[in-house]
Amino acid sequence: MSDQQNIRRLDSIKARSAYSDATQGAFLGAAIGDAIGYQVEFTGIKSRQDDRCVDGFNTSNQFSDDTQMAYAVARGLLAEGKLRPIPPSSWDDCLNSDLDRAMTLVAREFARWLESPLGGSHRAPGGKCTSSVSEFARDGGSHWSRAAGDRTNQGNGGGCGGVMRALPAALLYTGRVSEYAAIWQGRITHAAPLSDAACGAMGYMVGAIRNGNESWESNVILVARELDPEGDTADRIEDALARWESSPLRADGGGDPGAGVLDDYEGWAGHDAIAAALCIYKRFDRGLTDFRGAILEAANSPGDSDSIACLVGGLAGLKTGLKGLPVEWVEGLELIEELSDMGRSIADAAVNYKFGL
Repeated sequence: MSDQQNIRRLDSIKARSAYSDATQGAFLGAAIGDAIGYQVEFTGIKSRQDDRCVDGFNTSNQFSDDTQMAYAVARGLLAEGKLRPIPPSSWDDCLNSDLDRAMTLVAREFARWLESPLGGSHRAPGGKCTSSVSEFARDGGSHWSRAAGDRTNQGNGGGCGGVMRALPAALLYTGRVSEYAAIWQGRITHAAPLSDAACGAMGYMVGAIRNGNESWESNVILVARELDPEGDTADRIEDALARWESSPLRADGGGDPGAGVLDDYEGWAGHDAIAAALCIYKRFDRGLTDFRGAILEAANSPGDSDSIACLVGGLAGLKTGLKGLPVEWVEGLELIEELSDMGRSIADAAVNYKFGL
């Protein structure tokens, strides 16, 4: 083997290792953010000085339904195997495709989650998640895309239940397949265009971070506008990103209600969750905070704290990699062996999809 061949071989090994480390960092980073934020969800924290604010696993290390359902997405997609690299151009063309069959397997994993959730108990799942999965499980002969109902209605599944679990779908693949898979897994339970936009934005961000795309801000806004042309998802993202230098939450609980991004975008809806998460990720990306600080900014919020922190943890974890996650948070996470095994499985499949066997 020549010197040039050896160099190429070493470069390939390094590239695969870095891709794997980043993928595992994203999956576990999301679970960490979820678990830390879950401790204070529904508490209504209003300022950084609130004595209920957490700085780690203060009262519990349990993750929520966000991680449970993300785990189910991964199980379903890993059962399907590779997808074709170029997705079709329309919804109708997608039916009976590899991606369509994969979503059937994901929907079945959601039904399994409904009966027997990871961790042994349900952790505050949204009503639309449970009702859509129940509909799919009840009507076994129905196509998975019918479970959530009318896709033209913004009120039909506009919550953050789709985007909170989009990460594994985006991590497993590359390019437009990554975005399509992120969007489609959301459609199993959430039919609203704003959910499509949030999921598509998350799918886009995974590719942008992996590729070192420095113009991700303008592009993610375009993705959201394309997927939700009649709604305001793109406007919310644009507004949140423009305010990245300000504190995401009021320092003292005083002032106007809209003093911080997390005050304005509490995350209960998909477009609010992705807007808040992207603002905090931008703060991380620009060096205003590190992984730990970004998670705590997201977790100590007045709204859907676990979902926002889950999204932030996935994006920041992808950039920092597994080696960059706080060791005590990784080791202290509930069911860390099971989650680590899944993270490695996702990473192995993602590496094979990207680089080939």
